[in-house]
Amino acid sequence: MILTRYTDDGTDGILKKVLIPQVKSHMQRSNDDCLILTVGTTGTGKSHLNMHMVENYSYGKADIGQVCLNREDFALNLDRVAKMEDVDKKVLLFDEFDAARRQGSSKWNIQIIDTFFKIRGLKIFHLWCCPSLEWIDRKFVTERIRAIIFIDDKREGSRDYYYISNFDTDMMVVKILDEFGDLSLPTLRKVAKNPHKFVKYRGWFRRYDGYLRSAYDEKKDEKMVNVTETFRDAWVPREKQKEYVPDFKQDWYKVSEAVRMTGYAADTIKTIMRVMGWKQRPDLYRALSNAGYLHMNCIAMLKMRRQGLPVVDCTLNVQGGVGSHLGEVGGGTATFTHSQRNEPGGKIKSNFDNYHKLKRELKLKNELASVQLKST
Repeated sequence: MILTRYTDDGTDGILKKVLIPQVKSHMQRSNDDCLILTVGTTGTGKSHLNMHMVENYSYGKADIGQVCLNREDFALNLDRVAKMEDVDKKVLLFDEFDAARRQGSSKWNIQIIDTFFKIRGLKIFHLWCCPSLEWIDRKFVTERIRAIIFIDDKREGSRDYYYISNFDTDMMVVKILDEFGDLSLPTLRKVAKNPHKFVKYRGWFRRYDGYLRSAYDEKKDEKMVNVTETFRDAWVPREKQKEYVPDFKQDWYKVSEAVRMTGYAADTIKTIMRVMGWKQRPDLYRALSNAGYLHMNCIAMLKMRRQGLPVVDCTLNVQGGVGSHLGEVGGGTATFTHSQRNEPGGKIKSNFDNYHKLKRELKLKNELASVQLKST
């Protein structure tokens, strides 16, 4: 077994200089796809290691659509990636592959395994993150899986992983099956404790902070919202939900409507919402039926930012004085009147009138501050 030296990089050198080139060489030589499974319990960093691999393999060309979080996402992007002409971009990460032994005969398990036996020749680099491998059968291991990466490390900073090669010259995964009879987590832990017989090398990685990270975090957050909504829809009748859901027709706007009203692009709005923490505030942002809605107060705050004004929290009023930065406002509430939803650049008025009045107040306050400064 080869041990790698820790450096200041995001991953060990073998992953970049040996593993990735080996994958590309294998696909070119065999005219076949390549599937690597990353196994470990929740919180071990499987997603981070695999996003390092996606970025290195694609030379930074892959997009966030190639990081799939559910079955529908995977099915759509498998078809899209299969049709790509740039071979360096043909990589697909299934971040939360959810097959399990208790579902071994399910329609999903049967179809995806059958599909992978049929799609030889597309030259796609497949990466699956799996909580366990108890669902897998020997034929699939022998013919389709080229390596297993096992992570059993939750330390801060650098985390170790064990690379178990199943390429033609190694077939170490098959040897583990021969000796232990399965690929369960207890079996892989035994292998990790005595790695010299089955492990090709022990590598390491750090948290992924590359170009895919912010989009991945947003995609993950949206999935969590969808999970809670699905649970709500399963247990709360629609008519009962109306008691808890605000009047979206009156006070709330879709992102597409916010684009027209603020002049920001949709991606910019989402980024601002995440960075400013507004997406976590139910008084400013709600998700319903897989769509995000912004409250008119939130749109007003976006317009302030767009116009270069200090952003005043519009859920509070300004009787205590207009602040020079976010949050420096008085108490109370400011209720906005409803504007025409489809009016391009539609104006939103508040109980402190409009932005022109706000500008005048800010200008007057700045002039007073300037006079006081000169007098001292």
